Amino acid sequence: MMKEKILFALLLIIFSGYSFALPAMLEQELEFHIKEFQQGTPSSQQLVARQLESAGFSDTRLFDLIEKKLLVSYADYIENSTVYIDYPGGSEDYVTHGGNKYLQSSSLYTIDYLSWLAKALAFSGQEKYQATFKKMLAQKNLDEKLKKYIEISIKLLPKYTNWNKVILNGEQWDDNWPNNINRFALMIQSGDLHLEKLAKKNAAYHESNYSNQLLGLAEYQLLKRYKSHQNNNLSVSNTKRVNEASDVLTSIEQELKSYIAIFQTGSNSEKKTMIKRLEWSGLEDPRLFDLIEQQLLENYLSKGNKEDIDYLSWLAKALAFSGQDKYRTTLLKVANNNKTSRKLRKYAKLSISTLKDYKRWNTVIFNEKQWNNNWPIDINRLFSMVQSNDFHLKRLAAKHIHHKYIYHTELLDSLEQQLLKHYQSSRNDHLFVNALIGMSKALAGSQYPQYKETIGYLAKSAKNKKLRAYARKDLKFYYYQRLYNGEGQLIF
Repeated sequence: MMKEKILFALLLIIFSGYSFALPAMLEQELEFHIKEFQQGTPSSQQLVARQLESAGFSDTRLFDLIEKKLLVSYADYIENSTVYIDYPGGSEDYVTHGGNKYLQSSSLYTIDYLSWLAKALAFSGQEKYQATFKKMLAQKNLDEKLKKYIEISIKLLPKYTNWNKVILNGEQWDDNWPNNINRFALMIQSGDLHLEKLAKKNAAYHESNYSNQLLGLAEYQLLKRYKSHQNNNLSVSNTKRVNEASDVLTSIEQELKSYIAIFQTGSNSEKKTMIKRLEWSGLEDPRLFDLIEQQLLENYLSKGNKEDIDYLSWLAKALAFSGQDKYRTTLLKVANNNKTSRKLRKYAKLSISTLKDYKRWNTVIFNEKQWNNNWPIDINRLFSMVQSNDFHLKRLAAKHIHHKYIYHTELLDSLEQQLLKHYQSSRNDHLFVNALIGMSKALAGSQYPQYKETIGYLAKSAKNKKLRAYARKDLKFYYYQRLYNGEGQLIF
């Protein structure tokens, strides 16, 4: 093990040798995070907070924003607090306070969100934020989970003072590598067991997070290669390696091979994350799905814990995502065996029905003839789903756009076009209405001002009452942003 670490350190030194100023890519990343905490949604900010765990940043331009966000968001969350935002006019519900009209809203924030903001302050390594933690601990009736993470953050903060110096070690930073490759490499060769473990964990997380659209999976695969020291091409220039990272998701075949590799060597958690991507991938290749089938057949009768059964249920759903009739026999076998857990039988039965749908849906999702070669693969997939005539696919696409923050302009324009086309329809079925609600939420969640008027149309004029109500809620994505920009008021 020591020999491997020395070899890896030598590799880093060979590829280094640059005088270090803050690389342009690193400054851009910092500015992106700052912008996210100025303009982003709570869910997207929570995502950034998680990324900061291995970022090495300590810049107060970013962390002062997070500190303010934590205090304001906590004030919004606590009992008997109400947020009043300047009333913009229109048909939205409003309240009168002090003779003025305001929008009134319950909290948008969760304890998970607040806990990640607290941990993010610890990731700064800046002693100045300990006062904020102590201030919050002094609050009466503080939520137990939040209290726990604040106490953890108090202990973590001084450790990050040193860890951040390792993560962003300028003497060994290579401008030709992606930011996270530099970070993970430095953490792995640091000799600090916590940083080594953190690098592995966050590399796996970046793999599953597609908001970075191209580099997440590539970084993880390169990290595994650098760690193994078994690659015969270690003399290949680092520039070529970075080009390889940039291209790794431009090929469907490469994507498929990466999924197969995850299923052969990854943890159950990594496999489950990959399976969730298959739901909207359009992939059908038996090289992958035969592996999934094999693992399901080998384990479906096992008496595992709750997590094991949940994982096996995802294997059953994955076979449905293939759209391949050949897996129906396996699903029937699992569904009809009384020795199988009740939950697994349930999802196997559902998957039998879903498989037929995916036989049709996959041809829509995976339609390379209509793809734009200048777009990432997933943008093409989602665009095809939004433009399809199937409202299940529209709803599924909207869900992924919103939860993965995939705010590609042409994709959002497509959502807007679909909403304007259908919002005054008299169609009233559950699937249709929920698809439009999902598309409205995804569009408003971007907080791009050019779409606010369209959301307003839905809030005022949509034929369906439920759609109007949800569109009014979606407008608050914009009004909460005004609050953080200092245009509103907090009154307790």
